[in-house]
Amino acid sequence: MRKEIKTLVYDEELRLEAYRFEGIGRPFPNHFHDYYVIGFIEQGKRRLWYRNREYAIGPGCVLLFNPGDTHACVQTDGGTLDSGI
Repeated sequence: MRKEIKTLVYDEELRLEAYRFEGIGRPFPNHFHDYYVIGFIEQGKRRLWYRNREYAIGPGCVLLFNPGDTHACVQTDGGTLDSGI
């Protein structure tokens, strides 16, 4: 099994979180952040729930979550998620 690696960087002045996830297979439960989050999907296909809508996301997708907006996702292809900014 591939090791899960999570790297997060938060800029207090910009109130912006940038992250890098590698080998993530588990779902992300419904949650929110108090700041903007930007992401780029490099590998893996997921089902995303954001602002009461459902989306299919995968390689090449860019994500922007507003502060306070709830979101959740699950893997749909049996693989793992690699994402970052």
